[in-house]
Amino acid sequence: MARVVLAMSGGVDSSVAAHLLQQQGHDVIGVFMRHGEHSPAATCPVASESPAALLPLADVRADGKQGCCSAADAHDARRVADRLDIPFYALDLQEEFARIINYFVAEYTIGRTPNPCVMCNTWLKFGRLFQYADSVGADFVATGHYARLVRSPAGDTQLLRGVDVAKDQSYALFGVQRQRMRRMLLPVGEYEKSQIRELAGGLGLRVADKPDSQEICFVTTCVGTAMPASTHPASSSRSTAVWSAVTQASSVSRSASARAWEWPWANEPLWSVSSPTPTAWSWEHTRTWRGER
Repeated sequence: MARVVLAMSGGVDSSVAAHLLQQQGHDVIGVFMRHGEHSPAATCPVASESPAALLPLADVRADGKQGCCSAADAHDARRVADRLDIPFYALDLQEEFARIINYFVAEYTIGRTPNPCVMCNTWLKFGRLFQYADSVGADFVATGHYARLVRSPAGDTQLLRGVDVAKDQSYALFGVQRQRMRRMLLPVGEYEKSQIRELAGGLGLRVADKPDSQEICFVTTCVGTAMPASTHPASSSRSTAVWSAVTQASSVSRSASARAWEWPWANEPLWSVSSPTPTAWSWEHTRTWRGER
């Protein structure tokens, strides 16, 4: 039996991943990554006819969209951990997450489309979490991504698409350092999404019907509306900076569109991680995209 640190987002995938890892005999430790941004929430009523065995879903975003990593999601994750009887901890990664927000803003301001989820996977979920795993004596780090890992007799690890091609997330893990894949587990990659929801329902988890997260977790208000004052003063300045970048992105992108389509990677710096240290990041001229190194 191995000790596994599982990133739990409060969604159905990571919740069922905890169950699957338990079924495989692992000692699972659930962790929730707090990034410091808070979304306004509205009460989510629980149907009166719901059986008592079902776990009620925590509050959702006031704009009706499903993000991730909010206080409500942490609440859902903790309830699932309690139900499965596994230890659960919330990790404060606000300082580390600020780097992802800075990257997001920087990309938009120069007319490029950022992918913060890829950076989060590279720097935090399969970066910073390995440091935490080492501190608690864990052998593996796991998530609820729809992707698969195949280990050859020679010891090499290959990243493959998930069984459910409609939900495949292998592309979002391309930045993970290869040597870390030996210590990664992706238990839901062998299942269809419908099977995962069915398993969650059988376990009595209310998150079985929770919508998939599809929003930028640190943009906590509706794009196209005025940004309300933050109820959490510590995060207001960062939210304002992110909001400014998002609302101005269209004009920046239009002004840079001609330049952006003229092979920008030939002469412009690309975002890359050039050190095994998860917090080390820099702008550098690189030909990695073209496979020249």
